[in-house]
Amino acid sequence: MSTACDDPVGPEVDPITELPRALTAAEQTVIARSNTFGIDLLEAVDAAREPGKPNTILSPLSASMALGMALQGAAGETFTEMQDVLGFQGLTREEISASYAGLLDLLLNLDPNVEIGIANSAWSRQGFPFTQGYFDVLTQAFNAMVQELDFSDPGSKDVINQWVGDQTNGRIDSIIDAIGPLDILFLINAVYFKGDWDRAFRRERTRDDVFWLADGSQMVLPFMHQKSHFPYFHDRGLAAVALPYKFEKIQMLILLPHEAQSLADLVDGLTTADWDTIVESLALTEIDLALPRFQMEYDAELTDDLMQMGVHDAFVTWDFERLVDGRT
Repeated sequence: MSTACDDPVGPEVDPITELPRALTAAEQTVIARSNTFGIDLLEAVDAAREPGKPNTILSPLSASMALGMALQGAAGETFTEMQDVLGFQGLTREEISASYAGLLDLLLNLDPNVEIGIANSAWSRQGFPFTQGYFDVLTQAFNAMVQELDFSDPGSKDVINQWVGDQTNGRIDSIIDAIGPLDILFLINAVYFKGDWDRAFRRERTRDDVFWLADGSQMVLPFMHQKSHFPYFHDRGLAAVALPYKFEKIQMLILLPHEAQSLADLVDGLTTADWDTIVESLALTEIDLALPRFQMEYDAELTDDLMQMGVHDAFVTWDFERLVDGRT
């Protein structure tokens, strides 16, 4: 993200009031249930966070996309578990893939004033009898690049890592350390976002202030300051403010727990209903906003978290028969 501290430039553009087209019933279901999946995943990942990692950063969209691609090749109990965890009960395989395709197109073309990159790819072991129909779905529904590689060649991992680096403008330069003899397929999603604030922070208003850590200790950090009207919510022991990017089509929503509530309490108690209430109740309010400048890095293996959420067969007895040529 950009935390530019300069005066805004450019023409005035009206904020978006409606989507370019109406959402289908399946797309609305996918959005609502993906919000639930995102909150559940955040709770699981944050609860398992190592003591040496004070922050949790994840993209539920990225996790959902990767699982959605894997779901298209799953069958039996593996499909059912993945479908349940993603919240897609009652939706057919075709409705799920069509919804991903439609929402991906909407998101990528929603606002030309910010840089949004959502790229999917599938890298398969050369000579393995994958069904072409599976890769056709990835190409059509997920706009995925599909490529076969000689996994016995050590340089294959470099090809994959280079693709990830290209898709994230160098922010992520490595995602695979090595390719093992049993690896047959890599499904990768990369998300990149960069945008300027609609209400830019003035550089001269940045000043040091006290930041409270989760353990109760303090540290002094540079805070950006701005007094302006923002979409704001204050209730239920927390405050929320939405910071629009140019030109108010995409926003960052920041939640701040009450001083008597820990961040862990906020994450543990957050529900989809709470989220919907916050978003729907945001009202333009003049506030004096102080936001610390920050840069964070985070990496985590989600296998245990997803298993805790109910995706078991995919990692243990896995049934991905739809991947193999000759199966349907």
